[in-house]
Amino acid sequence: SRGEEEEEESVGLQSGGEEYNLRMSLGVVNVRLGDPFAAVPHLDAAARLRPDSVDALFQLGNAYVASGQPHLTALAFAQVIALSDRGSRPGQTGAAASVQAAMGLNPLMMVDALHHLASGLAAVAGSSAVKRRQAIKEAERSVSLLPQSDVQKGENDFPGALPQSRWQRHYVSLGLAARLHLSGGNLVKARPYVDRLEKHFPTVKKVTDAARAVRLSPVVEAIPPGGAEVIGALTVRRLRGGG
Repeated sequence: SRGEEEEEESVGLQSGGEEYNLRMSLGVVNVRLGDPFAAVPHLDAAARLRPDSVDALFQLGNAYVASGQPHLTALAFAQVIALSDRGSRPGQTGAAASVQAAMGLNPLMMVDALHHLASGLAAVAGSSAVKRRQAIKEAERSVSLLPQSDVQKGENDFPGALPQSRWQRHYVSLGLAARLHLSGGNLVKARPYVDRLEKHFPTVKKVTDAARAVRLSPVVEAIPPGGAEVIGALTVRRLRGGG
């Protein structure tokens, strides 16, 4: 009967919702326990159950970051940003607006998503100038969304490996943008990011070393062929902590 069919459909939807929640929980817990490889199948299943879930894709991307899979990281966060951009389209009203808003990321999550996308693209770029330019674009977009009031004077400590605190988020986002420009020998475009790093993290030695290297560099026009690339490479090493 029609009533039995509706009841079966309702049970199926409930079951799917329960599986989604279970998969998400198992995935997030495994990442927090330090086993991202075990988390990936659960989060991938959750993302397949709800293809429009920004949360599932965001968590899957985090698992790829933690498990050192840059290509999959870039793919996951590209989907996250595409979905979130859809969720912030203007002109939506009523129920449609509610659905779109639920799909979007909050601003700090967007900073993290763009940062991870840029990192993934940079890691797999190789000799591809197109991927490198895209990585720079996303890194700069990440920095542009950083809240200016989020880093306070004297607050230079940051724990953990991922941008979870406000200080860490500024540090990794600014650092990536600076590093990408420096690795291409573009001191002019790197300078603003290095200056902001030095302003916010004046007690971090590798930041002050990098800033000093950029400041002491000759005017770009006066650098001999290959000189900018050499300075950039040395500064990148300092930003990475390589001395």
